[in-house]
Amino acid sequence: MSFRLAAAAAVAAIIAVPGSAGAQVLTERNVSVHMALTIAETALAECGSRVSVAVVDRAGRLRVFLQGDGAQPHNIELARRKAYTAETFGRTTLEWAQRTETNVPGQRALTDVIPLQGGVPIKVGDETIGGVGLSGAPNGGGLRQGRRRQGGRPVEVAREDSGPSCLVGCRPPGRQPLGRHLGRGSMKVLIAGAVLAAVAATGARAQAPDNQSAYVVTYIEVAPSAEAAAANLLRRVAAASRKEAGNLHYDVLQHIERRSQFAILEAWSDGKAFEAHGGGAAMKQFRGELDPLRIGFYDERLDAGIDVSPLPAPVAKDAIYVITHIDVTGQFKDDAIVMMKKLATDSRREPDAERYDVWQQSNRLNHFTVIEIWKNQAALDAHNRAAGTREFREKLGRMMGALYDDRRYRNLECCLY
Repeated sequence: MSFRLAAAAAVAAIIAVPGSAGAQVLTERNVSVHMALTIAETALAECGSRVSVAVVDRAGRLRVFLQGDGAQPHNIELARRKAYTAETFGRTTLEWAQRTETNVPGQRALTDVIPLQGGVPIKVGDETIGGVGLSGAPNGGGLRQGRRRQGGRPVEVAREDSGPSCLVGCRPPGRQPLGRHLGRGSMKVLIAGAVLAAVAATGARAQAPDNQSAYVVTYIEVAPSAEAAAANLLRRVAAASRKEAGNLHYDVLQHIERRSQFAILEAWSDGKAFEAHGGGAAMKQFRGELDPLRIGFYDERLDAGIDVSPLPAPVAKDAIYVITHIDVTGQFKDDAIVMMKKLATDSRREPDAERYDVWQQSNRLNHFTVIEIWKNQAALDAHNRAAGTREFREKLGRMMGALYDDRRYRNLECCLY
């Protein structure tokens, strides 16, 4: 009895002194039962009756398990262990299985882990808050990273290829899944990495911090017949946006080869300026007139500058803009940043370099946007042949989670800053 009284007194003391060092109440993100049920129900609905789905929370505890009517008994345990393994190591079970074949093989001796594909971690940014396991889909395949959006909000996803054709995504109650059926031969299971976006209000724009500059890249694709109309709209919104408070620069670009594809590069003094721009009359009018012309998603990505040049000077008439999306796996994020910053410094010293910036995606810290402006095509070709560039590409290739996606543009207005 005296022990119980002492324990109760200690708890009371902690509550009574909220500022006590080392005695703070722990607050953490986790998978709610509603979120887990949404993921599991969507997976089962789209992947068929032969599949079993398990969802665990950040402690590896089973939150939801659903077994299809045609699932085999052994699928129950396999699904749970796949989810547990993905959560424990913060990576897909396929990646972990490949890693432990030759490196840290002792991890396979741990209880409940299993080196089979079909498990995906649930992440908010770089933080793992749970795991999902799927069992019952025949055949094998690989895992890769992908992206979906819902109501303008970016949702990072992991894709698991393994059997029949289905695509699964998180969705709020009453809405259709993010996924759609794919062709035969591959099954894409999409589990929202930024899974909190699945239960958030739709339609919200990405939020930028109020105390630092906001950098934004937007990709736009219109019908080929609408190319000229879209270009005029972009020129008009650029001219209006540069007059708004807090704008640092606003470039509108057209893809050199795919003429119906465009990009916007913009920088704002802080998050409030960016938000005011998004809600302003010029942007609302632009979006309203652009929407009927688009055949692709309005892909707006909010970034933070991690290595940014001074404010731009007027560019040469024949300048080439290169926008590259770089996606590295999480464990290589810091190494990639060091490499990109070194290449940025070296590239700015090249004689015909107009600009070289490195941005980091705000909602996914292992995704980056690299902005290059070169005086002409010859300057870009010389840069790509340079030993430092080739070494960078070679080392980066071993770190990447997706293709090196570089796109080349020209400025629709050329020299207007």
